[in-house]
Amino acid sequence: MELQPDVHNALYEPRERFDLATREHLLARITPRERVFIEYVCLHPDQTDEQVMAALGLRESTVMAYYSHLNRNFHVRTSSELRRWASKNQLVSMPVAGPNDPPVDPPVKDFDPWVRWY
Repeated sequence: MELQPDVHNALYEPRERFDLATREHLLARITPRERVFIEYVCLHPDQTDEQVMAALGLRESTVMAYYSHLNRNFHVRTSSELRRWASKNQLVSMPVAGPNDPPVDPPVKDFDPWVRWY
């Protein structure tokens, strides 16, 4: 049976584009709303899932669907794994306190320099 080239390509060629770099390949596999979710979770590591849902206006089922999709495609199950995966693949730039950042003032009342206050 002879198939036209465009029909053959549509049926038998891989759908993923392997000529893309890793970052672009990953970005092509996630939706824009998932990317917003990933960026928010990575940039706000101290927030719980409930706080993330409230900030982004998402329902629990939507967040569970995001994690299900990320688990199925990238083996990411939790928010800590999500942060590690996103920073490893350079999807978001993680906030890092560097030497150029202004120092945080310690609490003034009863301050003891030999006690960790942070």
